[in-house]
Amino acid sequence: MLNYHDLSDGQFEQVVVALGQRIFGAGFIGFTKGKDGGKDGKFRGTAQAYPSTASQWQGASIIQAKHTMGINASFSDKAFFNPDTETGVLPEELPRIMEMIQAGELENYLVVSNRKLTGIAQAKLEIYTRKNRPSNCLLYTSDAADDSLRVD
Repeated sequence: MLNYHDLSDGQFEQVVVALGQRIFGAGFIGFTKGKDGGKDGKFRGTAQAYPSTASQWQGASIIQAKHTMGINASFSDKAFFNPDTETGVLPEELPRIMEMIQAGELENYLVVSNRKLTGIAQAKLEIYTRKNRPSNCLLYTSDAADDSLRVD
């Protein structure tokens, strides 16, 4: 298991690109560090194994890395998403997500973060994302990345 909080943003993005290649396939393209317009990698086609091998995502899929140096950071931190005010990191990404959807660049959006995800936070984030966009949007944690990359 990697200590993701010890990685730089660039190193974490490299892990996310490796993850994208593993779950989407060899055609996954990672983008260089810099202004990314809400995407750190992209895949167009049928995903190799995401969200499952029985029902893969199809179309344009975007991965966005959201790294934090916080050891105990969580998706329920109000800095990431405050359900009362609908502010935070995820709502700030929404305009870029909507632009990509309207331009036909996005059907599926995957946020990969080293934040912890509780069942309550997942439910609140799912309600918010379903209300505010027409595409698939899922959160991927570092624990899931470890499982997918088989990192010990």
